[in-house]
Amino acid sequence: MSTNKTIKKLLDDQVMTQEQFDILFESKDTWYTENNGEQDWSHAQDRIEQFNETFIYILTTLNTQHKIDLQYIHFPPLTFKNFSKKVTKYITFNHAHFHGQANFSHIEFLDFTTFNSCIFYERADFGFVKFKKECVFFKAIFKKGAYFDGVKFNDDSNFGLVEFHNLITFQNTLFDKLFDLQNIKITKLDLTNARFDANNLLGISAYDNSSEHGKILTKENFSNKETARLIKAHLEMQNNITESNKYFTLEQELYLNELKDPNFTEPNRHQTIITLTLNKYISNFGTDWLRSLLALIIMGYLFIIGYMGFDSLGWLFDDKDKMITHFITSHYIPYSLSMIGVFGSFYLYTLTYQDRDWLWIAGMYLIWSVIIVSTHSLHPWDFSSYVVQITNPIAAFKDVELYKGIEFYATIVRITIAVMIYQLIVAFRNNTRRS
Repeated sequence: MSTNKTIKKLLDDQVMTQEQFDILFESKDTWYTENNGEQDWSHAQDRIEQFNETFIYILTTLNTQHKIDLQYIHFPPLTFKNFSKKVTKYITFNHAHFHGQANFSHIEFLDFTTFNSCIFYERADFGFVKFKKECVFFKAIFKKGAYFDGVKFNDDSNFGLVEFHNLITFQNTLFDKLFDLQNIKITKLDLTNARFDANNLLGISAYDNSSEHGKILTKENFSNKETARLIKAHLEMQNNITESNKYFTLEQELYLNELKDPNFTEPNRHQTIITLTLNKYISNFGTDWLRSLLALIIMGYLFIIGYMGFDSLGWLFDDKDKMITHFITSHYIPYSLSMIGVFGSFYLYTLTYQDRDWLWIAGMYLIWSVIIVSTHSLHPWDFSSYVVQITNPIAAFKDVELYKGIEFYATIVRITIAVMIYQLIVAFRNNTRRS
């Protein structure tokens, strides 16, 4: 079992008693009861008072040394300003366990400060703390809310590999130097009005209590669009286009949520909702070219069903008079629907990349379509050529005969195809641009 060698030496030198040593490092799990998620420490007040007296003694004793070593201590509820409002020396809380609420608000840490591998079981409040030198929370775990609002980090701050199981906020926080959130796991992040220039924001994932590996971030992991926008903007400054696209998508999702709020006021709100919603489902806000391509193909099959319903377009077949009857009885409708099912299942998979069940659905639709196509003598590529003709922008906009007598329908087709091709181009460009 690991121990605090500095405080152990105080015990060995008889500077402190065994009872004082034990009360610092014993687990505090039996000091409180829990009811509906709320802790009750009332029956351990005498033990807490004894702990506080020992802690004051340790702080006073260690303050004469070059480093205040508080590693591996198990803390009951702690309000640090009751013991000290300004820490002038290098202080370390590495591997400490904070069993109750940990309140470090308004403390000044003037030297190097570390909370590596600490576990905060309850709310951790670092509001308006001043870290004059580097501070490190590497591999710390925050099981409840963590609040760093109004904090001033005058030197590097390292939160690498930290797990935030609940809300983490950095509202109005100033980072003068490196802000390192590499490979953290979050549940909900709030960076409203945070100011930082140098940063490492790679590998952020969503906390998953069922796995040691994080999940893909969603809009639920951000308190507002400002948080996603800040991360996106700094990734763009670093020319990290792939990562910035992810946060742009999240930013737009959060913006769409804001617009849907009845209390949210913005000019042309409803028009913006329609535009963003179409943008989302066609190309994932201009970032997913595969979704755009699949949507274009699906609309092509839908348009061909409508197109072939007009008698005036019977010239597509050898026998114009029998076009409708031929169309209905030759399995073209089920063939078209089956192809819509195939491409539609892959399209739905692009909406939920984490849900691999869509691959099985796509496979079933594919088998169904093969069976239907095999029952008809016409080769499926012959029918697919009609779809290509409908979705071909050159034919759609230049071939007058193609839409003769159904100009209104032609207008709908042309606008839709133009929008989808534009979305496809934008999405492809956003995935290949270098800056």
